[in-house]
Amino acid sequence: MNRSTSIFYGLTKEDENTSTEILCNLLKYRYFRDILFSYLKIDMNAIDSIDLNHCSTQIRYNTGIPDLVITNSKAYYLIENKIRIDTPLQDNQIYSYPEMVINSKKPYKGQIFILPKNYKHLDKIENAKLKYSFIKIVIWDDLIRYLFSYDLQKDSYIIAEALNLLSELIIKSSIDTILSPYEVAMLYNPKDIHESLKVMCKIIQLVEKSGKMIIDGIGSDFELSTWANDFYDDTTKGRYIKYKKNDDIFIGLNLNLVDKGAQYWEYILSVALKKDTLNENWNIDTSRFEYCEDSDWIYVKIKKEIIINEDQQNSFSNEVIDIINDIFKNNCA
Repeated sequence: MNRSTSIFYGLTKEDENTSTEILCNLLKYRYFRDILFSYLKIDMNAIDSIDLNHCSTQIRYNTGIPDLVITNSKAYYLIENKIRIDTPLQDNQIYSYPEMVINSKKPYKGQIFILPKNYKHLDKIENAKLKYSFIKIVIWDDLIRYLFSYDLQKDSYIIAEALNLLSELIIKSSIDTILSPYEVAMLYNPKDIHESLKVMCKIIQLVEKSGKMIIDGIGSDFELSTWANDFYDDTTKGRYIKYKKNDDIFIGLNLNLVDKGAQYWEYILSVALKKDTLNENWNIDTSRFEYCEDSDWIYVKIKKEIIINEDQQNSFSNEVIDIINDIFKNNCA
């Protein structure tokens, strides 16, 4: 359907169509397109060729209706948007749509899935990605954090309202409120819940208090992210540090490691470094630092004895400064 001049065109209810329409309407701003498409790793030559008229929703093909289609003489990208963790994944989205991309004669092309954390059908998309290497997966929470990091909301009241609405919609839709048997069992021991919440609050407060000292110790290329992890984020509790405007460092509790197995638990309190920012042959002095890694991040352990030190804030800040100066800076691409 054709774009309207209204930024809220097509918004009717809280579903995938609404979030797709918000995103698509924001593409009327050139600088927003550049920031978004760069994050989606669309080729710069393609980005330069795309304007609003090349972005459409609800285009019907014989194989289905992709959420968002970007197409012109140079580019062809299909974007699928899911905001709920249990939204069904249709077979055509991982079988027919990739074939449409392959059959396109455009020099720049691909398929992008924008998903909530803990999406229940992620494994199927990962399997499709093994066959179709051009498939990219983006997590909504990370994308929204990235967009807010550019302070786009300060440039326009309309953009601010749209991003806030998008953020609220994603957060509300991506929360899984069904309790596991283990979580139900925890309700019978509320003291454990209370103590756990106290620990998380203290760690977050420590990170907040130490922020200025850490930035002073690592230099002007770094700044604290304006995005504070909210109550609903169950994987990270702490604060991002931006390096040259990107959220490449995280300090605090990396609770995403809990489900990876007991061998990772030592690294939950850590400084996480984004691999994309580091040299391909990055190196860490293991005589000084303990770390683990996954496909996207390196987690450098913060010694737990530091947080029970009487000079806690200085000790914590100096530990983080050492990690960033000795590992991140020395390995930065």
